[in-house]
Formats: sequence, structure tokens, C-alpha cells
Amino acid sequence: IYTLYRALKVFAILSAISFLSGTALGVRFLILRYVFDAPGRHIQSLILCAVLLNLSFMLFVLGVLADLIGFNRRLLHEVLYHTRKVSLDLQEHARNKKPSDIPLSAEDTGPKSTASSGKEWPRPS
Repeated sequence: IYTLYRALKVFAILSAISFLSGTALGVRFLILRYVFDAPGRHIQSLILCAVLLNLSFMLFVLGVLADLIGFNRRLLHEVLYHTRKVSLDLQEHARNKKPSDIPLSAEDTGPKSTASSGKEWPRPS
């Protein structure tokens, strides 16, 4: 459940552990290669270093994607909530309307013109 709401934090921690392990193995390989002059040995450390660094990058990207998916889920939840709220408000408004409030023709549904009422709209200053 914690991973669902804090995905970036969880995957960033796992990524950091993998990155530090890979970096440590890379430093170990470099020390053994150049300090102790063992050119053909310890290739396994280099391979494991590359695997751990790639894993670190993939875990971090996975965390970013999971965080974005979670954010998208929260946004969709909000949109659904507001849509349902508006829908229920419209249903309640339609339920509470009197029969005399319902327009009888298309002329009654349009906006009122200012020419027929004799009023003019105020001009912007």
C-alpha cells in the first residue's frame, strides 16, 4: 500500500541502493585493475557493476512512471467526483422545477435580446 501512494520514494531508495552497489563494484574493479595491476582478472565485478547501474536507472524510471500514473489516477478521481456532483445537481434541479418553468417553444430558450426589452448594456470604460 505504501508503494501505491509513495512510488517515487520507494523506487528511488531501491535505485540508490543499486546505484551505490554498482558504483562500489566499479571502484573495486578500477582499484584492482590499476593499483594491483591485474589486467585480465575481475571481469565479473565489471559485469555485475554494469548490471547494477542499469538496474538502478530502470528502477528510477519505473518510480517516475509509477508516480505519474498515481498522479493521473488522483486527477481522474477528482474529475469523476466533480462530474457526478454536477450530474446530481442537475438531476435535483430538474426534479425541483415547476411545470411553468419549462420553456414551451424555441424562442423561449434563447437569450433575451436588448432591443425587445428597451434596455441597453452598459459600455465598458
